[in-house]
This record gives sequence, structure tokens and C-alpha cells, in this order.
Amino acid sequence: MAIKIKKLSTTGGFLEKASIEFADGLNCIIGSRGTCKSTVVETIRFLFDSDRDKIREMTSTEQSDQTDGVSHRGLIAVTLGGATARCEVVDTGIETQSMTIERDVGTAPRIYKDGVKQLSDQDILLCVEIYSQGELQRIAEDSRRRLELIDRPNQKKISELRKSRENLAGKLKETGNEIRTRRTAIEARRAELKALEAFQQTLTELQRARPTLSPELDAERTNYNRRQSVLGGASSLAAKWSELVGDFLPLAESAEEYRAVAASLKQLTVPEATALGTLFESIAAFATKTKAEADQLSTALPERTKELAGALDKLNEKYVQLRKSQESLNDALRKEDHVRQQIIHLERIRDEANKLTAELNVLIERRASLRTEIAKVNDEVYSLRVEQVEKINQFYHEKVLLTLAQSSHAGGYRQTLTRLLDKSRLRYQDEIAAQIANKILPHELVDIVESADSQRLATVLERDLGQMARLVGFLVDNAGLYDVETEIFEDVLDITLFDDGTPKRVDQLSKGQKATAMLPLILREAEYPLIFDQPEDDLDNRFIYETLVERIRELKTKRQLIFVTHNANIPVLGEADRVIVMKMENPNQSGVPDVGNIDAVKDKILSLLEGGADAFRMRQAKYGTSLLSG
Repeated sequence: MAIKIKKLSTTGGFLEKASIEFADGLNCIIGSRGTCKSTVVETIRFLFDSDRDKIREMTSTEQSDQTDGVSHRGLIAVTLGGATARCEVVDTGIETQSMTIERDVGTAPRIYKDGVKQLSDQDILLCVEIYSQGELQRIAEDSRRRLELIDRPNQKKISELRKSRENLAGKLKETGNEIRTRRTAIEARRAELKALEAFQQTLTELQRARPTLSPELDAERTNYNRRQSVLGGASSLAAKWSELVGDFLPLAESAEEYRAVAASLKQLTVPEATALGTLFESIAAFATKTKAEADQLSTALPERTKELAGALDKLNEKYVQLRKSQESLNDALRKEDHVRQQIIHLERIRDEANKLTAELNVLIERRASLRTEIAKVNDEVYSLRVEQVEKINQFYHEKVLLTLAQSSHAGGYRQTLTRLLDKSRLRYQDEIAAQIANKILPHELVDIVESADSQRLATVLERDLGQMARLVGFLVDNAGLYDVETEIFEDVLDITLFDDGTPKRVDQLSKGQKATAMLPLILREAEYPLIFDQPEDDLDNRFIYETLVERIRELKTKRQLIFVTHNANIPVLGEADRVIVMKMENPNQSGVPDVGNIDAVKDKILSLLEGGADAFRMRQAKYGTSLLSG
């Protein structure tokens, strides 16, 4: 989208009579104090809902203390009241189209495209950049918001990437917990399997010690053992069916929903709709049939299994009788049967362990793939940010230098570690958590714990091996271990300002210098308006003249600018395309503003921004000699 704001109006409230039309280039809003200049900015912010994400992240105290934008909701409630605010815009992107945004207090924005209300397309709400008085200082002191400025031209793309990264991190945690579950199950089965070799040895010894069976008894015994093995496997699967049958229930419950949608599709009398409706009917029929067959099987399986056991008992009668006829063998065979049943049971456990191991290997591969995908997303976000940093540095490198560090450790990672270690009874828990957060990445920690590599942990942290072994033992049994891989590590933007040639980091700057350092992140080309309430705040006039005005003159040909200002240099030397002079008709309502180019309203500019003609002439007289020598 390439957005230009064309007109702002309200049906009532303070701006009812102050309908304002904007030019495509530089628009300067001027006026005496208390003439609703900032109300214009905040009404546009309210219409575009431009700081909704910031408000969601704030605490209630921060929201009440905040002085910019719609976050001080009382301002809009007072200035707009029960009226409707309306903003007309034009999108000059691929195809020129008119759009209108409307909003009332207590409602969400309503968007109309060529007069038709849009219910789903909300992208236009991202197409504006607004800053209130003193906001540059607050941004300078907040590393997260500094990064948001770098992201601003790619806001939608980076938002999508962040959501993708959060989704991948969630899957990574789920996969980690599944890995833990499989490993626990495998370990439990392997513990049981330690007895398998002993049972096999016992069986061999029993077979060696007993007398040789007659050919007839040996044959019957072989058949008996085969039948019992088959019956055991069948009984086990029949029991497992009751667990699996529950998976059919959600599908069956959706059958009527599919039928209803299929009927509505066929009413459209469009071939494509009819075809889709037919598929939905097939799904409904399949779901209904599957549920019916599953219920039938759930009833039949126990009965058939019982019948099979009875039939096999009859087939085994000859073997039982032969054993009774050879009493000397009966006890020995009974012992062998008992041991063989234990072996069969353990062999099934071994098969389960092998199956779980195969599943574990798939999960480990999936986790590696998820980690790679997250790294790719991080790289893509970083590349978008580097591109913006390089553009800004190219233009402003003599005054401001930006540097970007990729994926620095997140404070949330340390907090998660502190929470995990809270009940570990280890000494110096907070110190250990801080060390891990600074030296070991989340996925590395997970791998260390899963492999029980206490030595590596002790080496990296330079701590006692015994203590690290206790730490690993505690974490391996902690389901919260995999929370660490959900932490998102953000890039870190550092800003250096050259103060008379001396480089200073942003945290070393005065308030005015901090605002100066932020301007390069804001005054850049974009396909959406930049709206700024008094950009000259905290900037010295020399910087405004030498840098800000020069940049505004260039930028206004490539981007719509709407500035509230008390500094004459901005509209005059910035060669404003339109100056809007605000005035009040009464204490609660703005009058119709005077609007025109610089020549048309130069008397207003002189009076409001220069203190009047006499004041201007007196300053000129005072500075006369200096101006000539300069």
C-alpha cells in the first residue's frame, strides 16, 4: 500500500468545525497553545488504532501514566465525545483506490473501501507512523522500541515472522516434552529387560535338566506354545482397541456439520460448490460409517477373544492330558512354561522399546529441523533489519551510527532458569542461572541435560562437577526444562551519536541528544504518512536548521509529512506544501482553520512562530552586524 491521508473530520466534539484537507508533501499544523493541534494528531492515532500493541504490553499503571496517543483514552473521550471521527485516505499503490476509516469511542475502527465496509482487510491500520511530544526520548531509553523503529518499514513482514517463530518455539517445546516422555518410557522398559537374559539362561538350564520329551508330547507342546503366543498377542491388541477407538469420536461428532455445509454448498448451484459439497457428504458418510463400525468392533472383539481362548483350550486338552500321563515331566514343564511366559512378556517389552526408540529418533530429527527453521527465521528478521540499518547509516553516518547484534540473550531466559532452579536446593541458584543465561544457549542446555553431560556444564561454568551433576539430575526430571527453548532472543540495536566528532552511546547522551539520535530512524522514505507532534522538542535550533529541515525538504517529495510545530524553520525553510493554522471558536471547539501555502499564511506564521513583525525586526536589528559578518 502507498497511503496518503486526504482529509480528517469529525461529526462533533472539539474538531467538528475543523475539517482538514492535507497535501501529499509537507503539512505543518501551527497555532497558539490550546488550539487543538495535538488533538488532530491524537484523533488520527485513534482512527488508525496505531498503538494497540503497545497498550496490550503495558501494565495498567503504565497505561494511566502514559501521555502519548490513544493510551490516554480520556483525551479522546473528551475531545471526540459521542461523535464519529473519519479519515479519508487514498491508496496509490498498484491500483488507486479511495478508503475511509471511521471510529467512535469504545469501538474498533471501521474500514470502507470505495464505500463498501471491509470486515477482514485491516492492513491499512498499519500504514501510518505517529509520534507525540517527547516520545523520541522515551524510545531512545527503550531498546525494544528502538528495534521497533528499525522494523517499521517491514512491520507486517516481521510481525508474520515473529508469529511464525513463536509457533515454531511452541512446537519445539511440545517436541521436547514428547522426547522426554519417550526417553522415560524407554528407560523403564530397558530396566525390565535386564532380566531377559537371566530368564533365557534359566530356560536353557531347565530344558537341559529335564528328561527328553516323547515325540508326541514335544509336538503338542510346540503347538501349545504357539497358540498361547498368538492368543497373548491378540488379547493385547484387543485391549489396545479400546484406547484407539476414542480417536474416531471427534470425526463422528463432525458428521452433521459436514452434511449441513454440504447442503448449503449445493444450494449455490455452482458446479465447483456442488463438487465440494459432494466431498463433504463423503466425509460425513465416512465418519458415520467409521463410528458405527468402531462401536461394532468394540462389542465384538472381547467376545471373539473369549471364544478363541475357549477354542484353544479344547485344542490344548491333549497336551494337558499327555503332561498328566507323564507326572515326572509335569513339574519341570510347568516351570519351563512359567519362565517362557516371562520371556514372551519381556520380548514384547523389547519390541515396545524398539518402537519407542524409532519414534524417539523421529522426534529428535523433528526437533533438529524445528531448530533449523527458527534459526532461518531469525536470520531473515536480522537481514531485514540490517538492510534498514545500512540505509540509515549510509545517509547519516557522519552524525549517527547504528550497529545491530544478532540474537542476544533474552532476559526471559534467565528468569525461566531462575524459576526452574527455585526448588533445586542448590547453593547460589541465581548466580548459576545468570551464568547459564550468559554462556549457554537454550538448545545447548537441553542437549547437555538430556545427555547428562555434567562435565561440559562444569567446564563452561567453571564450577564443581558434583554440583553440576546434581543440577543436571534435577533438570532432567523437570518438565519445565523445555520452556527454555520457547524464549525468543531479539537482536540488539546500539546507537552512537557523534558529539562534535566524539562518539557517544545512546545511554551516555543528554535528553536532547537522545532525541537527535532517534531522528534518523524516523526520517526515512516510506509509502505511508509520518505524523509528528512538535519534532523540534529537545532539539537545538542549529540541528533543526542544518539537518532536520534539509532532510524534510528531501523527504517530502517521497513521503507525506504531517507536523505540528512551533518552530518557523520547519514550515518556512522546509517549504511546506500546506500550512494549517488552528484556532478556537470557544473553549471546547476549534474554529475553521486557515489553510494555504507559505505565502498565503505568512502573516500567521510571522505572528505565531516569530512573535510578530516587530519582534522579528528587533531581532534582525540586534543580530544585524553578526548576520553581515556571518
